[in-house]
Amino acid sequence: MVNQSYVALTDIIPGASTTGLTSFDGLTERNLMDKLEILQGADPTNPRSFVWEFLRYSDYLVHATEAFEGQVLIDLGCGRSVDGYIFAKIAGAKAYIGNDHIHLPSLYEKLNSEDRQGDKELTGFIEGMKKFLQKDRQTFVYNPKILSGIIDRMDKHLAGNFDIPYTLVPEDMKDFLKRIPDNSVSVFASGIDMDIISQDMYAYEIESEITRVVSPSGAFISYKSRLDPKGLVKDLKYSQEHTFEKYVKK
Repeated sequence: MVNQSYVALTDIIPGASTTGLTSFDGLTERNLMDKLEILQGADPTNPRSFVWEFLRYSDYLVHATEAFEGQVLIDLGCGRSVDGYIFAKIAGAKAYIGNDHIHLPSLYEKLNSEDRQGDKELTGFIEGMKKFLQKDRQTFVYNPKILSGIIDRMDKHLAGNFDIPYTLVPEDMKDFLKRIPDNSVSVFASGIDMDIISQDMYAYEIESEITRVVSPSGAFISYKSRLDPKGLVKDLKYSQEHTFEKYVKK
């Protein structure tokens, strides 16, 4: 089954700039890696995506859903794994934008095949989390409305009939974020550590762009990431230092 949900960046964010944007047609990881000398900040290796952790731990999933439900969600440094797209669906994002300067050809191929449902391990995590949240709904530890939405979207995902609009942008993180209008999106960065971004000034510039683009009704969530936007307010209620950190607009 081909995923028909791939759309243009401007279909998701009408005010986004596309001037000079590299066409995705015909791109391969090889020809993107050949451009590494003009790109900044990211390691071309591809460890397993950190995003799958959001589908293993209930606190992370529920708190992320509170921030991302109904938002356009940008996944910085998304890599070639479908985990980020699946997480965006289950968290209730209205659209997903994957940004990576090397691995998007592989991700696009997966999203246009049955692979977009995720591997058996990830499916097992989702099924286990669903059972846990269904039990938790009886105790109301979490917001019951949030839980109901998550469980409903998990059911749809597991049935294989649930997609959201998405686009993939093969570009450096900082350059990509400059295309996004002010106050328009939510963002998450997973595993963007010192090995991925080694330059402090480059990290600071990305943090400034995140601060600018985050919606007042959304958030930036960092999972095991070095990014720490000083222009946003860290929500200490939900944050665990250097692991799960949630930031909102001042």
